[in-house]
Amino acid sequence: MSQFNNELFLFVTGEQPEKGWNAMLTPLINQQTPDYLTVEVLRARADYTQKSHSEANYQLSLPLNFISGKKGVMLIGANATKQIDI
Repeated sequence: MSQFNNELFLFVTGEQPEKGWNAMLTPLINQQTPDYLTVEVLRARADYTQKSHSEANYQLSLPLNFISGKKGVMLIGANATKQIDI
């Protein structure tokens, strides 16, 4: 996590899915604020409107000022889960 211009951001880096796919951060929005907001790292098929990233690695960011849990964020990826306190 990092702060820039009074905004809190979640930064995630990893290995890019195979060609034709893009990685994306997807927060799971709840009606009530949980202790830890779940944010999933997903892969999505690149379509004709979306250029697929050809690099081997990716860097994604998500502003957290308006979406987070009471205590932080639970980041869920394909190979690991990480609880991040804010």
